[in-house]
Amino acid sequence: RFRNPEESFSMIKVEDPVHQEKYKDDNESLNRREDSPTGTLISILPHEHESPLQKESKKKALASELKAQIELKKEIKRKEKEAKKNLDYQYLYEYIQSNPFGKMGAGAPLRDHKGHIVAHRLKIMDDAA
Repeated sequence: RFRNPEESFSMIKVEDPVHQEKYKDDNESLNRREDSPTGTLISILPHEHESPLQKESKKKALASELKAQIELKKEIKRKEKEAKKNLDYQYLYEYIQSNPFGKMGAGAPLRDHKGHIVAHRLKIMDDAA
């Protein structure tokens, strides 16, 4: 058998007087839907009643807010990039300044940047005595 599309479960009205009070709200909402072709969309969407000037001012406000958010994100990215660059330079400086063999001493003579001995052990011992 073919089912009549008007008898779908969502559109069935309760005609039984015993159950009519129980399903009164459902029947009223079905009647309301049948009466108005657009249903309750007009009351749900408040922007339908706005004037063109209000719509335009809302658009401009949203556009300026979006532009401000974009600028803020760009500024944050720029600051993060700058901080990362500074950190890289700091690591590079520390790498250049460090000596891979550690501090001199422990028996090795202290030398200047040209390689000449700065402190002679014998001279220091003679001065101390």
